[in-house]
Amino acid sequence: MSDSPNDSFIRYLASKKTVDDRALNVRVLRSFRDSLPASGPASPLRILEVGGGIGTMIERLLDWGFLADAQITAVDEQAGLLIEARRRLTDFGNAHEYRSSGTDPSSLELRRGEHLVRIHFVEQEVLDFARGHSGPPEWDVLLANAFLDLVDPQATLRALSRLLRRPALLYLTINFDGMTLFIPEIDSELDAQIEASYHRTMDERMRDGLRSGGSRTGRGLFGVLPMVGAEILDAGSSDWIVFPDRSGYPADEAYFLRWILDSHESALSKSTDLEQTRLVEWIAERRQQLERGELIYVAHQIDFLARLAGDHPIEERRSRASISPQWRVDR
Repeated sequence: MSDSPNDSFIRYLASKKTVDDRALNVRVLRSFRDSLPASGPASPLRILEVGGGIGTMIERLLDWGFLADAQITAVDEQAGLLIEARRRLTDFGNAHEYRSSGTDPSSLELRRGEHLVRIHFVEQEVLDFARGHSGPPEWDVLLANAFLDLVDPQATLRALSRLLRRPALLYLTINFDGMTLFIPEIDSELDAQIEASYHRTMDERMRDGLRSGGSRTGRGLFGVLPMVGAEILDAGSSDWIVFPDRSGYPADEAYFLRWILDSHESALSKSTDLEQTRLVEWIAERRQQLERGELIYVAHQIDFLARLAGDHPIEERRSRASISPQWRVDR
């Protein structure tokens, strides 16, 4: 690819937005909407997002009318992603009748009428952020999109739970769960070997001395969430499904698929489970399928909505202004 490494990752995350938009489980999304505590100008919803990336989840919730009065803390360890998040959200606000303000690069205010959304961007590794927080619990909602399979879910959720005001909501989306599928089939045996080897790289991945969630993070959360004191309110599949129509791939999703193939090539280039010549040929054939507009990609994932029980109820708000009737599911 011609982009710099940082630019290419930012473009990948941007290209993934339309894929995530389709994938998010509508029933779990509705449950999240219906479970949000009431909020208003005097009592904004306090949201913590981990692995905030370029701000696509915040943008999505604003666009779908979930947020009117909110204070959002977006945490990511990559400064370049947060810079892009601020830029994107500023552009989104300007295009949707918000007045954006704030000269501090670590914050942004979006105001529309009497409603205000404040966003604070924090460049820090998530566990370091959680461990370094010394004040009382202060957030009502935890967001984590396509993140928990990159870290140790139990250690991460346990650390973050100390920061949440009970009964806090946990909206945990796009958690990978053990299936990657490329269509059309090239060789059933080789396809299965590559899938298994790729999943093994996820299972063996270490981060800060801890294993990441791995290739079965989704189903694992059914056990992890109760272990950290959270009640599962809803769950449902959120599969990525990318396919072309007669005009090609939607939006920038061809780039998304190129990134997925590059990730497979990089992860498996030193694998001893595979004959490297066959892997090189397989990747080349998949790229040709992509260029011809034939490649279809499916990855199985699970969304969760959970509530963290406890003895510190969130103060009752007087309005539910944070939920707009304009929210739609016809994406």
